[in-house]
Amino acid sequence: MSKKITEELSVEIDDLSLSLTGWQVEDIRARLVSEAYWDSGYEHKVAVSGTLRFLPEDWTERFAYEDYVPLPLITLGRTGQPTSKSFMTIDQVDLKTASKRSVRVSMKSDEWWSKKRCAAGDVQVGITAYDLQEVNLEYANSRLDMSPKEIIELPVDLVDETTYGSIRPNSTVATAYVRRRKKDDDGDDIRVHLEGLFQLGSAEELLADFVSKDPWNKEKLKDRDEYPLEIDLPNLEIEVLDETGFLLGKKEVNFLGRARITEPGTPSGRHPRWHVYVGELLEDYAGEPSRVLIRFVDGDE
Repeated sequence: MSKKITEELSVEIDDLSLSLTGWQVEDIRARLVSEAYWDSGYEHKVAVSGTLRFLPEDWTERFAYEDYVPLPLITLGRTGQPTSKSFMTIDQVDLKTASKRSVRVSMKSDEWWSKKRCAAGDVQVGITAYDLQEVNLEYANSRLDMSPKEIIELPVDLVDETTYGSIRPNSTVATAYVRRRKKDDDGDDIRVHLEGLFQLGSAEELLADFVSKDPWNKEKLKDRDEYPLEIDLPNLEIEVLDETGFLLGKKEVNFLGRARITEPGTPSGRHPRWHVYVGELLEDYAGEPSRVLIRFVDGDE
């Protein structure tokens, strides 16, 4: 027979990032649920409950399709291990629905085991948002889970292969790590977590790249009714390599992002923020991961 113990957790709210994408937290709560199974240890999971409101009038700068609403991210991590947080988006909601009423959030993490009971101070929960994002663990349905205490960090190299001088990729977080499970080797996986900005140049610089992309675009500059114009933001290619350089796995991240070009002389807006969290099972690889290579490529490729 098991004994269930429930503890309240504090939630770190990234108000600025949420507000930039039009979101406001009305209420957010989290609980750590632990169950003792005699002398075998404890099973833990985290439950999150909340109410969010989307304010279209606050979503003034948009970098994707008009009916695309950037979805807030719930984060779960182990205290003292900031490089191995897991991320999960709230349920999909379209612009029309989000604008009409509050969005209710209810989600639970996967369970994890430990010999000693985790305390509330051992767990970190947060909520944030980005303009553009890719969150995809195909084998786990992108669920929240707690990383093991021991992870194997891998070096990450960044290569900028974009050709537009007016849009420069900038990475603020670039981590990759292997997670090994002692009881079941089939569950070993690799996770890659990236964050950054696409730094935009002036309207004149963006227009120059807009014209270079397609000579016919020059005609659009003569008609003021065509403004604002749009230019594709970069995408990413993630490569996992072994120590010999053999390509074990590759994933393309297409943000479908776009920068809006205002008329010359008009100040540029803020830089779009992007986020990537992806993973693959090691059993699908033909070797052992040794490093990760991130390529930034033009968005129209």
